[in-house]
Amino acid sequence: ALALLIEHNLQPEIDMQVAVKTERPPAEATDDATITVFLYQVTPNASRGNDDLPTRAPDGTLLKRPTAALDLHYLISAYGNEAELVGQRLIGCVVRTLHEFPVLPGELIEEAAQRPYLAGS
Repeated sequence: ALALLIEHNLQPEIDMQVAVKTERPPAEATDDATITVFLYQVTPNASRGNDDLPTRAPDGTLLKRPTAALDLHYLISAYGNEAELVGQRLIGCVVRTLHEFPVLPGELIEEAAQRPYLAGS
């Protein structure tokens, strides 16, 4: 969903084809306009860990499952023609997008869940 958010908000500043990939950044920079979104660390969020305890009925059946309080750490990299400052311009768009949308919109999460490898999640 984070990659989709970035992909959907590159316009109007970026007027070229940009590949937004959810993978590890390449070992060698490329001249192709590319943004990589890589989840490199997952840590428990200690301050929110007890916010959502399971809720049970008087007979003990589970009414509401707890959710995991996690911090997801992403490395976002941008590459492109250095003579035209493509990488720097792409990172500028990413920063603007993340500032404009501090919370992922629900419809974007639903769109991401339609990907075949996320079916049923």
